[in-house]
Amino acid sequence: MGAEFGHEAQQVMNSGTPSWRIILLDHCLARPGGHSFTLAQAALEADANILIYANMACEMEDPRIKKTFLFSDMHPDVRFPSVSIGGIAKRLGFYARVLARILRANFAFASQIDCNKDAPTIWFAVNGSLRNVFALLAKSWMFPRDVFICYLLQDPGRSLKLIELLRQRAGFNNFHFAAETEELAGLVTRMTGARCRVAYFPCPSIQTKNDGSGHSPPPVAGFLGMPRREKGFDILVQAIKKLEPELQSGAVRFRLQAPPAYLELERLNEEHKCLLKLKEEVAGIDLVEEELDGHAYTALLQSCDFLIIPYRVASYARRSSLVPIEGLLNGKPLILTKGIMVTESLPDDCGQLFFTDGDAASLAETIRTMISDFSMYSAKCNSISTEWKHRYSPEAFVETLLAIANSPIQASGEHG
Repeated sequence: MGAEFGHEAQQVMNSGTPSWRIILLDHCLARPGGHSFTLAQAALEADANILIYANMACEMEDPRIKKTFLFSDMHPDVRFPSVSIGGIAKRLGFYARVLARILRANFAFASQIDCNKDAPTIWFAVNGSLRNVFALLAKSWMFPRDVFICYLLQDPGRSLKLIELLRQRAGFNNFHFAAETEELAGLVTRMTGARCRVAYFPCPSIQTKNDGSGHSPPPVAGFLGMPRREKGFDILVQAIKKLEPELQSGAVRFRLQAPPAYLELERLNEEHKCLLKLKEEVAGIDLVEEELDGHAYTALLQSCDFLIIPYRVASYARRSSLVPIEGLLNGKPLILTKGIMVTESLPDDCGQLFFTDGDAASLAETIRTMISDFSMYSAKCNSISTEWKHRYSPEAFVETLLAIANSPIQASGEHG
């Protein structure tokens, strides 16, 4: 993305309110590019007046980045696993350790944030940083000229009601909600009664692809992101097993991001063994087992012809995902689970196909449909509008941020 967006975004940043500075709280900022691309990195590339608080493992070196947070959302000690972790005592012990880390992070956050009463500031807390939201709420009382934006990538549940209740009772009218999709913003608005804006997550590469007419078979089906049960990785493996005849005939290839450490964490060992065995018996299965930096992730995305998104409805009915967006913006048709939230955000007739949640036979049949007329689905995918692509650009993100900051502050109890 880089330089072509930098000048435009800087113009946007300087238009109307040149005095604003931005503080982004981003636990997930670790590596440049790829699926780890974050709001913080987008703002860095826009060359905005910005200060970023990232986790201690951040590999990016920039004088505007302060490595403060002790962990990121993906750290196994703080991410709630989607599989059983033992008996009640073991679960309680695990949750107690997570709670202790969260409380410690709040105290560290409150003491280390660099405040400047002379410079009006937009504070933007990404979803992964919401464990610090109560400290952020306190900051909104201390700095009434500043604007605080609580940004959601998934349904935060009951905690959001508590946050909004505290905001109303205390009269903190400089605290806003924003969400990644229109559907999620509507859900938050209905849940809290407070207006929630939409701020689309900027993606790293928006490229025009060909229509698939020059494609040489077999098409490559990709699974990107960490392999988890909530992402339907186990269902995908079952479907691949059912497609063994297509693999033997060379009708399709599969390229799956599957680091062994994550497979073990998710207790997907049997699925891993099944894939390794199948890989020995037939050609057409590529397992990407190493951790990927941004460039490697982008190369993996580009090497796939269509993406499979087999996420479970139980986990993703009220939660979005960037992988399908990245796919479409790079000309990759999609196979998705019916009923997951991200499907409501996609443009009409963009080459997507759907299968039944948790049904390996349905997924296998949908993959057969995709590969039977791949050129048609690829052409549909590449016809999505320029406006749809613009909404995920860094300059659009900056525009939205400033629009929220410059909007009239709600009086307590007004939620228009």
